[in-house]
Amino acid sequence: MKIKSIRVKSFGKLKDTEIYFKEGINIVYGANESGKSTLQSFIKASLYGLNSKRSKDIKTNDRMKFLSLKSGKGEGELHIEYDGRGYIIKRKFGTTKKEDEVKVLDEITGEEIKDFIFDDIGKKFLEINATSFENTLFIKQLGGGVTSSKYDEVMHKITNAFQSGDENVSFQRALLSLEGLKKQLTTQRKNGKLDNLKIRLHNLTEERMEALRISEDNIESERALIDLKEHRTFLQKEIKRLELYKKYLKKIKLKQEYKEITDYLKKSQELKKKQEEVDCSLRTEQGIINFDFVDNIQEEISVFFSLMDVYGERKKEEEQLLEKLSEKEKVFLAFGPFNSFEEDMEQKIMKISMENDIVEEKLKTLSQIKQEIEQLHKELEDKKDFLGQGALIDEFREEIDILLSEYEDKLKELKFRVEIESILSYDVESEKYKLKNKLANNELITLSCGALIIILSALGIFKIVALPVTLILLIFSTIALLFSIKDRMNYIFFLKKIEEDSMKLKGLQLLQDNIHEIEVKLTNYFNRVRVENYRDFIMLIKKYDRFKGEIEFLKDKIRDRENKKNLMNENELIKVCNENQRAINRILTLTDCNSIEHFIEKLKEYKKIKEECKELEFRYKALKSSVDYLGTDIEGKKELIYERLKVINLEHLSLENIPEELQVIKSKIKQREEIEGNLRNVEETYKILLKDRDLDLISHELEEIINENLEYSYENEEDIERELKEKNEERLECEKRIKDVEHSIKNKFLGRRKLYVIEEDLEQVRTEIKENEQILMALNIAQETMNEAFKEIQKSFGPLLNKKVAEHLQALTDMRYNEVKVSESYEVRVTDQEGHNLLHVDYLSNGAWDQVYLSLRLALIDLIFSDKMVPIILDDAFVQYDDERIKRVLEELYKISKNKQIIIFSCQKREMEFLENRENVNIIRI
Repeated sequence: MKIKSIRVKSFGKLKDTEIYFKEGINIVYGANESGKSTLQSFIKASLYGLNSKRSKDIKTNDRMKFLSLKSGKGEGELHIEYDGRGYIIKRKFGTTKKEDEVKVLDEITGEEIKDFIFDDIGKKFLEINATSFENTLFIKQLGGGVTSSKYDEVMHKITNAFQSGDENVSFQRALLSLEGLKKQLTTQRKNGKLDNLKIRLHNLTEERMEALRISEDNIESERALIDLKEHRTFLQKEIKRLELYKKYLKKIKLKQEYKEITDYLKKSQELKKKQEEVDCSLRTEQGIINFDFVDNIQEEISVFFSLMDVYGERKKEEEQLLEKLSEKEKVFLAFGPFNSFEEDMEQKIMKISMENDIVEEKLKTLSQIKQEIEQLHKELEDKKDFLGQGALIDEFREEIDILLSEYEDKLKELKFRVEIESILSYDVESEKYKLKNKLANNELITLSCGALIIILSALGIFKIVALPVTLILLIFSTIALLFSIKDRMNYIFFLKKIEEDSMKLKGLQLLQDNIHEIEVKLTNYFNRVRVENYRDFIMLIKKYDRFKGEIEFLKDKIRDRENKKNLMNENELIKVCNENQRAINRILTLTDCNSIEHFIEKLKEYKKIKEECKELEFRYKALKSSVDYLGTDIEGKKELIYERLKVINLEHLSLENIPEELQVIKSKIKQREEIEGNLRNVEETYKILLKDRDLDLISHELEEIINENLEYSYENEEDIERELKEKNEERLECEKRIKDVEHSIKNKFLGRRKLYVIEEDLEQVRTEIKENEQILMALNIAQETMNEAFKEIQKSFGPLLNKKVAEHLQALTDMRYNEVKVSESYEVRVTDQEGHNLLHVDYLSNGAWDQVYLSLRLALIDLIFSDKMVPIILDDAFVQYDDERIKRVLEELYKISKNKQIIIFSCQKREMEFLENRENVNIIRI
C-alpha cells in the first residue's frame, strides 16, 4: 500500500489542505505548529479511526484535540494505492464514535465498496492492527520506542511467517480459538457450559436434599395426622356419650321441671315484653339495628378519624414543604442570569478558557519570536561591522570566484605547457622533418609495390612468365604493399601528434598573456579592498566567506522566525483572544463572578439548587395530590357515615359525639340478644316440658341411656353443657389441625419433582461435567503445548530479529555496536565494539536510544512486510540526532525507499538539504 494524496477539509488546525505524495522519500517541511503532526495523525485516523477516550486532558483526547471547538466535527480523504488499484478513504469524525462516518470508494468509478469494516480499514490494507501500526510504520515525535501490549500482534505475525511462511496462518488466532472454546466451558463470570453444569449440579443436590427433608417431614406429618384422627374419633364418642348423659339428666328432672312450667311461662311473657320495648328503641325503616350495622359505622368513623389525622399530618407536611420550596426558589431566583445559559455552558466556557490560554501562550511565543528577531538583527549588524573592508567583496564576490578559478586553471595549464616545452622544445622540428622524409620514402615504396603487383598480374594473365613464379612474386609484393601501407598510417598519426604538440608550444605565449590580464584585474581588486598581495586577498576572502556563512545563517534564522511570526497571524490571535476575553468578561459580569473558577463553582451551586427545587416541587405536587385525594376521600367517608347515621336518627350529632351514642345502641343490642337468648332457652325448656310423648318412647329413651356405660358425676346440666362446649371446641380445633396437616402434606410436594427424577438428572449432570472437564483439560494441555511450541519458534526467529536489528544499527552508528538482543516485550540490549559490556538501551544517550529503536522498527518492518510496498511515516523523529547521525539515518532510509514509501515530517532543513538533489525525493513545503 502507498499513500498518493491527502485532502483535509477540517482536522485540527488544518483547513482545506491538499498534499500529494510520491514513491521513494517524501519530505514534508514546515515550521513548528504548521500542522505536520496533525497531518500524520490524520493518516492514522483515516486508517484506524480516532480513539474514544473521554479524558479532559487534550493530549490524550484526540477528539478534543483535533476536532473543531465550534462544530465538534472533522472531515477529510486519504487517497491510496493497494494491489494496483486506487482507493479513496473518506472520513467524517464526530464528538463520539457513534457519530463517525467512513466510506471506501473506488478511485476510478467512485463506487462505494461495502465489504470494509468500519474500524478495520488499516487492518485490511496493511494487515496489522492499530497497536502494531504504531509499533512499526508510525513513528511520532520523540516516540520511536516500541511498546508491548495485549493488542500488539507484531511478534505473532513474525512467528507465523517464520513458521509457515504465511503471516496470516496465525498462532494467535489458534490460541484465541482455544481460548474461545475454553470460554464456552468456563469463564470468570461463571456463565460457561461447565460452570452452568456445576451450578445445576449444586441446585440438583440442594433439590435432592430438600426432597429428602420434605419426605422426612412428611412422615412425621402422616404420623401426626393418624394421631389427630384417632383423637377426633375419641372426641366424637365422648360428645355422643355426654349428649346421652344430658338426656338422662333431663329425663330424671322431667318431673321436677314440669312443676316449673308455670314459672317458665310467666318468665317467657316478661321476657317478650322486655324484648318488645328494646325492639321499639332499635327499630328503623330498614329493620332492627344489629351489631354488624353499628360495628360498620364505628369502623367507618374510626377510619374517618384516622384519615383526618393523616390528612392533618400531610397538610402540615405540605405547608412545610411549600415553605421550604419558597425559600429554595428565593435562593434560585438569586441565580437569575444562570437561567438563560444552556446545559453545556460549563463545557463551553472551559473550551473558551482553554482556547484563550492556548492563544495567550501563542502570543507569548510570538513576543519571544519578535525579541529573538530583534536580537538576530543586532547580531547581524555586529557581524557586518566586524567584517569591515571585507564587506566590499559582497559586490563582486561571484566575479572574484570566477576570476580566481580561471586564474588557477590558467596557472595549472601554464605549468603543464612549461613541462611539455621542456620535453619537446629541441626535438619537435627534427622529428617532424625525419617523419616527413620517412613518409616520402614510404610513398615511393608503396607506389613501387603497387606497380609491381600490376605488372605481375599482367604477366600472369598473358602467361609471359611461369604461373607459379608469378604467384609467388605477387604474394610477396602484396605483403610488402600491406606493410608499407601500415607504416604510412603510423607515420601520418605521429606526424599529426607532433603538429598538435607544436601548436601547444605556440599557444604558451597566448596563455601567459591571459594570465597577465587576470593578474591586472586581481591587482585592481587588491586596490579596491586595500590589500597588498594575493595571500592577504585570499585570507580576506576566507574571512568574508566565513562571516558570510554566519550572516546567511542569521538571515535564514531571521526568515524562519519571520515565517513563524507570519504563520501565527498576530492580529487574528489578538482578535480571538479579545473576543474570548470579552465573552468571558461578559459572562463573569452578568453572573457577578470574579473568575472562571468562581463562575463554575456558582454554576454547580445553581444546578444543585435547581435540582433541589425540581425535587421539592415534584414532592410538593405529589404530596398536594395525595392531600387532595385524602380530602375527597374524607368527604366521601363523611357523607357515607351521615347517610348511615340518618338511618338511626343520629345525623344531627357531630361525629365526635357519635361513638358514645353508638355504645348506648350497642348496649341495647346486647340487652336484646340476652333477652332473645333467655327467651329462647325458656321457650325450649317450656316446649320440652310440654311436649307430649308416650311412655314407651320415654322408656325406650331411658333404656338407651341405661345401656351406655356413663361413668360421669356431673351434678347439673350446666356442667355437662360446659364439658360439651369444651369437647366440641377441642373437636373443632382437632378438625382444623387435621385439615392443616392434610393441606401441608398435600402442598409439600406441590410443584416439586419426584426424588427418582432428581436422582436421574443428578447422574446425567455428573456425566456431562466429567466429559466437559476432560475437554477443558485437553484444551489446557493444547494451550500449554502451543505456548511451548511458540517459545521454541521464537528461539528460532529471535537470532534473525537480532541480526536484522544489528545490521540496521551498524549502518546508523557506523559499526559502533556489534550485537543486539531483543526480548519478547521489545526490551533491547546492545554490545559495543569491544564486546565487553551488554548494556540496556536505557543507559544510552537520547540520540543512541532513538537509533536503537528505529533499527528495531526497521527490522520488524523487514520481517513483517518483506518487499511489500508500505508507507513508513516519521514526524520529527530525528530531533535528537546530530549532523553525522542524520546523514547516516537518511542514507539508510534512502536505501529502504527503493521498495518502501518514506514520509518524513520535519521542521528542520537538514533532511531537505541532504536529500533534495537525490532521485525519487519529493520536497513538500507547508
